[in-house]
Amino acid sequence: MKDLSEIIKKAREKAGFSQSEIANKMGISVRTYQRFEKDPTDLNKIKQLASIIGVPYDTLLKQIKTSNKEEQETSQKPSFVEIPYYPEVFAAAGEGAYNYEVAPKKIKFSKEFLEKILELTQFSGVHLITAVGDSMTPTIENGDRLFVLPFEKENNQIREGGIYIISCTSGVLVKRVYINPFDNKMVLKSDNPSIPDIEIEGDELESCQIIGRVIGGTRRY
Repeated sequence: MKDLSEIIKKAREKAGFSQSEIANKMGISVRTYQRFEKDPTDLNKIKQLASIIGVPYDTLLKQIKTSNKEEQETSQKPSFVEIPYYPEVFAAAGEGAYNYEVAPKKIKFSKEFLEKILELTQFSGVHLITAVGDSMTPTIENGDRLFVLPFEKENNQIREGGIYIISCTSGVLVKRVYINPFDNKMVLKSDNPSIPDIEIEGDELESCQIIGRVIGGTRRY
């Protein structure tokens, strides 16, 4: 994509003029010309410049209009991000399926949607799985698609109270995670007050795997 100021700059340089020489011939200060060259929207100045550097005004104007059109068309094109979706991987209150070996589907999402609606700030490694059960109601409902950021992408650091996907002896769970360093214990809490906390410690804690943090989701209605 052509840059407007670059078109003007290259046309001036090709004609062998410095900014100060053009400014002098236009009868304006160098600073005024520099501002114009950075933002060449003044048609009168473009006409003056064309006359000074010996380029037909229509030719220069056509280059600028073409560049404007290309810029507008590019800005109107939506930017998409492909997110892997594992339709056979579930996170639940109880039993779940942990089968990341299955080749994922790729779903395209508008980058604007991901950034502005879901407030996602990074996409590398992000993938989709499905929530089942009501352990995280009302935050997460049965059937919600969860955007998961792999644990290693955050240097394996837990955000206290963050919602995580955890694989343990109880299955693949989606819970809020709290760590008790003094008792060497991990507490998994549900947003549904009727679901009791799960405390993981000892050998079970050693075998427990934090898959990633839930950073957003979509809901079917």
